[in-house]
Amino acid sequence: MTTATAGVSQSVQQVALSYAAMGWAVLPLRASGKEPLTARGVYGASSDRVQIVEWWSRYPAANVAIATGQASGIVALDIDGALGLATLRELTREHGRLPRTLVNITSRGFHLLYACPDGARNWLRRGLELRGDGRYIVVPPSMHPEGTRYRWQHWPAELGWPLPPLPEWLLAGDKTTPPADNAAARHPAVLAGCGLPKGVAADPRLIYTKLRLGGQDSGTEDRSGKLYRTARELVEVAADRGYAITRAEVAGVVKAVDEACWNKYQSDGEYWRIAAKVLPDA
Repeated sequence: MTTATAGVSQSVQQVALSYAAMGWAVLPLRASGKEPLTARGVYGASSDRVQIVEWWSRYPAANVAIATGQASGIVALDIDGALGLATLRELTREHGRLPRTLVNITSRGFHLLYACPDGARNWLRRGLELRGDGRYIVVPPSMHPEGTRYRWQHWPAELGWPLPPLPEWLLAGDKTTPPADNAAARHPAVLAGCGLPKGVAADPRLIYTKLRLGGQDSGTEDRSGKLYRTARELVEVAADRGYAITRAEVAGVVKAVDEACWNKYQSDGEYWRIAAKVLPDA
């Protein structure tokens, strides 16, 4: 697979401006992170040149994200790791192959971009997520918290053709994809007991935490990797919800999940180290 690296030689500001020129609304994120630096989160995304220059003048090391949904006219199908690929294979065997489109290569998977259709709604099922209104994707040349750089399979400006529409069978993800796991509903005290706001603790995007709590996690990561992913998911959800989560809260959730899933307790220091890794500037 040939990947596009043109954006690496440009400043993030220049790349953000190029996305805006294509009609995409962008926003700055924490350097090497995924947390928005705008006061209104994803709802502060903009394609205004003056605003973008001001953002990256203030935060020159910031990552860049594109707001999905009507703000940019695109939706993104997020394929996360081996579980997401397996789910996608299952679906395409039934519904047919997806149309060729723009691919954003992430640390563990891919984002497939499609033209935003009317009636598209966000959904999340077994390693697949459709991101539309109120969501965003981190894009090149951003750096992932684990140290890898996001890459386009082909640079957007080089495509030479418009993004294809999202296939209709993906519009109703709750009907066409495998049912979401309800483990969190069966274990409400694990997250709710950590003192998080109800909207954060109940967010369906904490799917991997739910799978672990339900004993149905089929991933290949070791325990430490899964605890780190739990912390990272939590920080992303809190940022989207506009909640300023603290290291103490992240460490508390990681500890609770560790005890619930593996019946282990190492030391508070381990949980704090994970929290510091996902919230380095807190």
